[in-house]
Amino acid sequence: SKTPTKNSFKMTEDYKTTKVPALRRHGIQTWLEEFKGALMGYKRSHLALKDPRPVADQAKLAEYADHAAKLRNYMSDVKDDQEDWDERNDIVLSRLLESVKDNDNSEARQMIYAGIKDDKTALELVESLTKRFDSTDSRVINAAIKRFTAMKAASGEKATSFITRLKEQEEQLKQKGKTFSDGELVGRLLEGLKDSETY
Repeated sequence: SKTPTKNSFKMTEDYKTTKVPALRRHGIQTWLEEFKGALMGYKRSHLALKDPRPVADQAKLAEYADHAAKLRNYMSDVKDDQEDWDERNDIVLSRLLESVKDNDNSEARQMIYAGIKDDKTALELVESLTKRFDSTDSRVINAAIKRFTAMKAASGEKATSFITRLKEQEEQLKQKGKTFSDGELVGRLLEGLKDSETY
């Protein structure tokens, strides 16, 4: 089974302290890049999202058919490669579960649990999640634009904090194909700060 277990890999201090980004409903492409970055720190587990599970090459099997020792060594190497891949896949599945542990994306959490139950690979799950939450539906985009244009600096909020929030929303909209000119962004900043006594 591909389902991760406590004993499926050793937990090192580096692994346990590497922060996994939370998977939310928006900005999934940004999440995916950050998620892959977190995976790189432990046994290069990000490769499970890049490389398919190794299988024996039929041409080599035919070539070694009359050479028992060569065939045995080759199959042993394939088995080792498969075990390495399975371990990486288990790590990614575990970290996917971690990414939805403490946030409000219950749909993603259900998709991940169902996928693990159905023995889906980590790559299959990530592709499903990306397809589901990287929506280009006009209603989703319009709702995001409405949130962006209504953003205001909170009472006592520093301008740098407000700018960071604006940039995050802008990036999410950019991923959905909506871009803004520099003038529009400056206007949005001024609109968001104009009711602040500090600024």
